[in-house]
Amino acid sequence: MNQNQLITLKSDIQSFLKKDVFDLEKKVLSKGWDATFDDLEKKREKVKSIGYWIPQIPK
Repeated sequence: MNQNQLITLKSDIQSFLKKDVFDLEKKVLSKGWDATFDDLEKKREKVKSIGYWIPQIPK
């Protein structure tokens, strides 16, 4: 991965976190793990599908 690719990846992951994860984190803290488990699973699947799951591991 070259520097430009890394910069783009970092920006994309930051955007994903802001859009999809931070609000869910608030929900987990206010309603608990069990109440948000299905939402967490959906986010995990989304992360895997777009390739951000363990990005430090080469394919």
